[in-house]
Amino acid sequence: MHQLHVMLSEKDYAHMKEQQRRSGLSTSALIRSLIVGLEVKERPTEAVLQVYRELNAIGNNLNQLTWAANRGAPVNADQLAAIREELKHLWCWAKFESELPKTRRRHPAR
Repeated sequence: MHQLHVMLSEKDYAHMKEQQRRSGLSTSALIRSLIVGLEVKERPTEAVLQVYRELNAIGNNLNQLTWAANRGAPVNADQLAAIREELKHLWCWAKFESELPKTRRRHPAR
């Protein structure tokens, strides 16, 4: 492991600190990312993280329904309709960025 000492102008230092704030990376992680040519992106907002969580829950519900259907169990049309409504809600949010999606409603396979 090697340690570097780097001198930065006030402007460059302020820019680096802003990059850190936006990305959520430490100084070391930010510099290592830049050295290897990675694009430093802003960390996702809480709203985007909520959408990821919602999509994950919907995927879990679909997996449960698929697993049940593959075992020969009947698939409840209400469960599919609820998943469709959740997806429609997320699509509208993503399209119009109106508000954070409502809390997730789980509809596991029965």
